[in-house]
This record gives sequence, C-alpha cells and structure tokens, in this order.
Amino acid sequence: MPVRLSRPIEGTIKTCTIKREADGWYVVFAVECNQSRFIPKTGKATGIDLGIECFAAVSNGERVENPKHYRAAESELKRAQRTVARRKNKRSNRRRKAINILARKHLHIKGSVPTFTTRRRLM
Repeated sequence: MPVRLSRPIEGTIKTCTIKREADGWYVVFAVECNQSRFIPKTGKATGIDLGIECFAAVSNGERVENPKHYRAAESELKRAQRTVARRKNKRSNRRRKAINILARKHLHIKGSVPTFTTRRRLM
C-alpha cells in the first residue's frame, strides 16, 4: 500500500497503527530511536501555571488567554448537527455527506488545540 511520509522515519519501527479520520487515512508509527535529542541547559528556570480562566500564567508575569476553540466553532457545529438530524434516511448520500462535514468540523477543532500550544511554545 503506498504511503506518503511527512518526514523520514528515524530508528526502528516497533508498532504501526492505521487510523481513519474525517479527512482520510493515516498511518502512525511508534519508533525506537537509538539517540536522544539533547537540549543544552540554559541555567534559567521558569514556572507555568495552567488554569481554566487563563490558559497559562508564566512566572515572568505573562498571561496566555484561553482561545476557547470549541466556543468559537459552536454555532457552526450546531448548524452542521441540525443538517444531519434533518436527513432522516440513514442510508442516503446526503446524510453521509452531512455527517462527513460535521466530522471535519470536529477534526478542525481537535487540530486547533495542539497548534495553539506549539505556536505559543508551551509544549
């Protein structure tokens, strides 16, 4: 089966998981690496407090606000869910398409959270 890799595989492949998401099929490789990536010590210490109102508070006084991805997309999700609910025939193509649109919206929200944390360099 042909696979398009996002980057070359380094190390020995231990397990392989095939997943189906709303936008396609994915292969997840668990790899055992021989070398570890060493990050040099800087001698600086910092504290990060994760919260509910504020996403994170850093020890230097910076506050990172919670982007609330789900709340922002709630109206779109509601509309897509209503479209699925109106499609009564469970085997119709229109219902299948509506379910796929709803799944893609959920997938977009799911992908927004890790993107936010890596862009803010919190992980």
